[in-house]
Amino acid sequence: MYVIEMFADSCEGIKPSGAILLHPSWEDIETAIRKLNGESYTIVRLQGQDEGHMAVGGGAHGRYIVYATFDNEEFFNLVSADKAIGSVPLSIGGQKQHIPMETVVEVDLVFKAAKAFVELGALETSLEWKK
Repeated sequence: MYVIEMFADSCEGIKPSGAILLHPSWEDIETAIRKLNGESYTIVRLQGQDEGHMAVGGGAHGRYIVYATFDNEEFFNLVSADKAIGSVPLSIGGQKQHIPMETVVEVDLVFKAAKAFVELGALETSLEWKK
């Protein structure tokens, strides 16, 4: 597996915190993503063996965003299949942000993108990514 570490936040209580899990299994990653609710759990970050990482944020009302980078300079955002116009407020990393609808995706796309990144350290080529 390419991913060697997972961070998941926890915004319960007054101070936001989080947990790091070394060498997470796919089941650990899937569980953390499913926990995202846009309130107390808002982001999961998957760290690769090098500078590469993927982040999944949101979760409220089944709305997520996904980005990946391999060098911390060029970032790729997963694009929704319906490419809706406008923006929607999502809480990510404990902060509410207005996210373009074209990058708000459903959980099935999140898992498809995460699986390729976790196993291969690559972007899922059947999905659309925007720099």
